[in-house]
Amino acid sequence: MKPTFSIRIVIVDSWLSVKANLKFFVLLTLLLWGIQAIRQFVLGALPNPSLVYSLTVLLFMLLNTAVTLGLIHLSLNFLKTKQTAFSDLTARLSLFWPYLLSSIYYGLIVLAGTILLIIPGVIWAIRYQFFGYLIVDRGLKPKDALAKSKEITQGNWGKLFLFGLSLMLLNLVGLLAFLVGLLVTIPMSLLATAKVYQLLSGANPTPPRPVVPASSPPAAPPPTNVWKTYRQA
Repeated sequence: MKPTFSIRIVIVDSWLSVKANLKFFVLLTLLLWGIQAIRQFVLGALPNPSLVYSLTVLLFMLLNTAVTLGLIHLSLNFLKTKQTAFSDLTARLSLFWPYLLSSIYYGLIVLAGTILLIIPGVIWAIRYQFFGYLIVDRGLKPKDALAKSKEITQGNWGKLFLFGLSLMLLNLVGLLAFLVGLLVTIPMSLLATAKVYQLLSGANPTPPRPVVPASSPPAAPPPTNVWKTYRQA
């Protein structure tokens, strides 16, 4: 039986995790917004079109790739250890080039599917979406990661589609809450996606709790020598 997941349980669990580490995840979201704000400011100050503008766009694309890689590692590590650390964002930079190559492959696959009447693009985007998690978690090569993503999502396409819609709705609610809600819904989406990957890949995201033996019942009194008692009587 192939692994599956519950959308409701995954989202509720992600909410509880964010709630328990609210300060960290709010600061993380603010950091991501800060990077995007700097990008908009810098690009807005450069003449377009120009060589400098094009190189700056490329630079920020590479930075965005590195940040996404870091977020994948951060979310997976949090599920395993329940510990938060900004250093997780740079802990897997050694995988940058394999991840970048996989991202290019993934983009070309989705683009080809989109050209083929859009629907195949949506299907392929869902099938291959976990390539980055497999690179970070298992160290797979780009093509192997894409193939493995297709394998672990097999049979769960419909549920993954509904899961994606659920995250879109969740962040829409966060957006409507004067943007403040996004400080919570964005990290929730991050952890929920990592949780779904963990479940579909068959990995155990949290170490098993040690089994504490139940307290032993008090020792029974030694049996009475019924025959001796009878003779004394």
